[in-house]
Amino acid sequence: MQSLQVVSAHLIDPYRVYSDDEFSVTADRDDRDTLSPLMRSKVSSANERFLIWRATLEMVENLPWSGFGPGTFRSVYPSFGVAADRSSRNYAHNEYLQIYAELGAIGLACCIGLGGAVAWRWSRHLKRRKACEGTRAINALFWGMLAVGAHSVFTYNFYVPATLVMFGLVLARFVSITAPEPGSSAVVPFRGFRRSTVVFILLVCASIPTITLTSATAMTVFHERGMRHLDAGLLQQAEAALTTAARLNPNATTEAARAHLYLAAFEAAPDGAKKRNFFELAVEHLARAHAMNAYSAEVAYTQMLLAMHDQQLDLNTHLTTVAAAYRETLRRDHRYFPARIELARFLSQHGRHRRALSVLELGLRHPIPGHPLVIDYLTMLRDLRKETGDAAGARAADRELERVRELVGAAS
Repeated sequence: MQSLQVVSAHLIDPYRVYSDDEFSVTADRDDRDTLSPLMRSKVSSANERFLIWRATLEMVENLPWSGFGPGTFRSVYPSFGVAADRSSRNYAHNEYLQIYAELGAIGLACCIGLGGAVAWRWSRHLKRRKACEGTRAINALFWGMLAVGAHSVFTYNFYVPATLVMFGLVLARFVSITAPEPGSSAVVPFRGFRRSTVVFILLVCASIPTITLTSATAMTVFHERGMRHLDAGLLQQAEAALTTAARLNPNATTEAARAHLYLAAFEAAPDGAKKRNFFELAVEHLARAHAMNAYSAEVAYTQMLLAMHDQQLDLNTHLTTVAAAYRETLRRDHRYFPARIELARFLSQHGRHRRALSVLELGLRHPIPGHPLVIDYLTMLRDLRKETGDAAGARAADRELERVRELVGAAS
């Protein structure tokens, strides 16, 4: 989930040119026999980190001072990632770059300032108390924290709760050992405050993350419950669960899900005012989702689905509108395979089989997620290759499909 909405989304131009023209570029037909290697190949860990870092720096250039907000990396980064990046795209694999991207230069300066304060306190303590009984413990704690800090250049230590808690305990112990003696001239936090005031401040600091985590957990429970009801066609139960989730923690994902809900109600309703009302509700929730996160591929995908069901457009305008929403989805996340599947199905329904095939062929340039969704993707790819007379390509897709079914069956 997002810790904060991307409130800064409208401060910059969110549009960047997507390199693939999904309707004019034809996939290389020689690639069909290397389908399995394309799906299984991996960029080396070191090279992949450089790709992620370069894309993160490009992301930082848009909002260098304020950042995009805590917890927004995974929702914004896909818009800047490159095709060769096969990571989960949840982390920058560099703690300091991710802090820079989420909290901006101010947040990064605070982080570096904390590290500098720890180093200054360590050196100051050693100078004053060379023969101190706790010198060895102080050195061990300091060098341990330094090792974690150095390792964070290549990973995301502080986004792992266990590591973060352990680091906090080590830091607390370090501060307690190096605390100044009573009567010294050192600056002591809360000096001059009443005990009740200190307790209140500490309770507020502890309650804010606790309430946030509790509401986020409850939101996730209701959101997942609503999606299960939606998949089962229980629209009223889905509406109740998703509405509760939105009240607990408003976010773009839940609003997009509510748009999906009203789109499903639109499809099930008979023609009339009620049917049009469902469509308008879907558009309304989609607008809310876009306002909350202008970088979400899911929001653009939902826009594509709404365009597919817009009955007021002629065929040419219909295809153009859907294609534009599709390109916007891939601009935000070139790995968003549900959009490729839905567009290929939409084009096939309108007799555009070769265009539908080109959409799926182009998707093979990117790593296909290890998810049962890949079965639908490869099944449609195989069927379209058969319809367009590509028997060899259909056999290659069929072999890959059998391999994936075995993997999915083994995993389940």
